[in-house]
Amino acid sequence: MSDTRPLLIEFTADWCGHCEVFAPVFHDVAQALGDTVNTIVVDTQKQPDLAERYRITSIPTTMLVVDGEPVMTLRGVRSRKKLKQAIEQALNEGS
Repeated sequence: MSDTRPLLIEFTADWCGHCEVFAPVFHDVAQALGDTVNTIVVDTQKQPDLAERYRITSIPTTMLVVDGEPVMTLRGVRSRKKLKQAIEQALNEGS
């Protein structure tokens, strides 16, 4: 059986200072969402094909993908509260 949960992606890179600041926020929100979503962190330097596929032009970028299609894209750093609200809103709109 395949997993059909939405995928929450953080696009980042080792050299990105803002990404270092945002990483714990992403991790905390992903934990708070629990089994609602699958999560992955993509290093754009190590996986440039994925960054190109999803047209990532700045990092950090957070993307929510449902059924293979992006339904939410946030560029830059967000607070835990704002990130969680945006994800929950996108999930509610998609159901």
